[in-house]
Amino acid sequence: MKLLSIARNGPKVPDTFTGPYIYMLVGILAFVTIFISVVQLLAFKDWYVKDSRKQVMMLRLCMFVSSVCVMALLFVIVLLTAEEVGAYDIVEVYVFLLSWIGYPVVYVLLTVLPTYFQPWSVDLMFGPLDVFCKGIFAVWVIHKTYVF
Repeated sequence: MKLLSIARNGPKVPDTFTGPYIYMLVGILAFVTIFISVVQLLAFKDWYVKDSRKQVMMLRLCMFVSSVCVMALLFVIVLLTAEEVGAYDIVEVYVFLLSWIGYPVVYVLLTVLPTYFQPWSVDLMFGPLDVFCKGIFAVWVIHKTYVF
């Protein structure tokens, strides 16, 4: 939701995604994306499940595709809004939002090539993403808020 407010910070008014509930929609979409991932993590006990049964693989694929579709809709809303208003921080909006693509990429690697990864490598791959997408973003938001 903060990234949407940064994306709306520009000289123009957004045309496509407007209204009083746009922030709630973005928050719900972000929550659904994370919720699907958490359900999948709990259902399969870890990201690198080595179960090759067709039913398990189809369920994982369906959950992954649905999560990516919700994420894509979220990207469309935020990026289209940033482009429409000519956001002052449009480069940062692109960098922080598109860095979230790393999560599905790592998941695909762990799913397709499970024999090449150890349990500690999951943390090694998701750790830098978490630091950048959450930690660096939080520091940048604080900087933009309190430093002129």
